[in-house]
Amino acid sequence: MKKIWSLFKIYIQRFLQYRAEGFIWSLVDIVPALAMLFYWNEAFKSQALISGRTKEEILSYYFINAVVAVLIITHPEHDVAFNINKGRLSNFLVKPISYHIIPFTSQVAYKFNRALFALPMYAVVAFLLFQKFTIKLSLHISLGTVIILLLGFILIFLIKYSFGILAFWFSEIGWIIGLEDVLTVVFSGSILPLYMFPQWFQNISNFMPFQFYVYIPVQALLGTYDSYQQLWFIVSQLVWILLLTLLVRYIWQKGLKKYAAYGG
Repeated sequence: MKKIWSLFKIYIQRFLQYRAEGFIWSLVDIVPALAMLFYWNEAFKSQALISGRTKEEILSYYFINAVVAVLIITHPEHDVAFNINKGRLSNFLVKPISYHIIPFTSQVAYKFNRALFALPMYAVVAFLLFQKFTIKLSLHISLGTVIILLLGFILIFLIKYSFGILAFWFSEIGWIIGLEDVLTVVFSGSILPLYMFPQWFQNISNFMPFQFYVYIPVQALLGTYDSYQQLWFIVSQLVWILLLTLLVRYIWQKGLKKYAAYGG
């Protein structure tokens, strides 16, 4: 644990050296959220309900969508693939710590750093815009919600990490990562809340883990689910995490053999 904590502090210090970059990325991230807020505000000028939801519900969804992305959407796949393809993985394999922990700790530190810049900015935006749009933002933070967010972070990391380690077999995995991005956009609820899709589409998404990227965490923060529903989602997340852990372990072991065979 001391090694992990030391590694975490190193990454925090490294990310804080690029404060200007962190601030700029926070601005970049907030632009799509602002665009969606203004778009839906205009849409509600001609009607009171859209898909059976009020303006307050829709705008709150998109704002919390942006906040959730800052907190739990991780991207370890690019660095992992780079280390494998460039032969740098060998340097990590001799360290007295499992390689899996290194990108995970890096992503935790990165999210912590991004939250330092983004959340105060989002708080100001919420105060100004929600007054302008004459709606009230109401958050429901409970133990169940916090657990859903934490498990969501782990689940997302495992999915993206599993795509990253496919670099053992592919020198260029941009198209593979792109496939995951498409699935995320379609099934996560990031572009449209899943309740706006037909029931058959929602049924498909219920059997996929991508709803835990955005839709379920956002709905939990908005107080949509009772404690029993939250418990069900937590159990579902744990099952997915177990399956993904086994998948990552299998891919990793097979990949290491291939990596060693080529003199990695």
